[in-house]
Amino acid sequence: MVIGTARVANPSVVDQAHTEIMTVHDNEALIRELAAMQAMGQVIREKFLALRKTATPAERDALGVEWTKEYEPYDIRNTQRLRELLKGRAWFKISEVGPRAANDAFLIVQHSDDLALQKEVLEKMTPLLGTDDLSGDSYALLYDRIAIREGRRQRYGTQGSECRDGHYAVPSKVEDVATLDERRKAIGVGPMAQYLKELDEMYGRCS
Repeated sequence: MVIGTARVANPSVVDQAHTEIMTVHDNEALIRELAAMQAMGQVIREKFLALRKTATPAERDALGVEWTKEYEPYDIRNTQRLRELLKGRAWFKISEVGPRAANDAFLIVQHSDDLALQKEVLEKMTPLLGTDDLSGDSYALLYDRIAIREGRRQRYGTQGSECRDGHYAVPSKVEDVATLDERRKAIGVGPMAQYLKELDEMYGRCS
């Protein structure tokens, strides 16, 4: 019979784990609040997206009107609360609140009509770009959302994709299409072809 031998853990690894776990515990209330803020809006969004996949163009227009009516109250309330949470602090690091809560906070900002808040958050995100504390996808999506709202070309091609033969295609208003995938790769975002495939799967046939 083989008897297992005890392994001595590297103290530095154990100390690091303890520190990171304590950081999460210290932010438990914030993590729970961010999750709760995003939860209802996300459920409503998923319901509408599921219906949109097989809807006709006219039905999609009607769903868009209904979506705005249903989602707007959550958007307004979440925007106001997130402004309060961000007052005097940096953006929510993944090491502090975990990837899910960080993404919850991002989605609130991304779907908000408050351009000033979006620009403030992008500025707070920028120092974290290229680190494990920020999703490159979140940065790219928010950067492009702001660019579109300000009438500028997108840098990462994440917004307003065009429709060609029923499939989503690279939007026309993008900085230097030839180097688009290079810019995406530089911040940890996947290739454009994969992104367009995901849009087809998420939204269904475009028109």
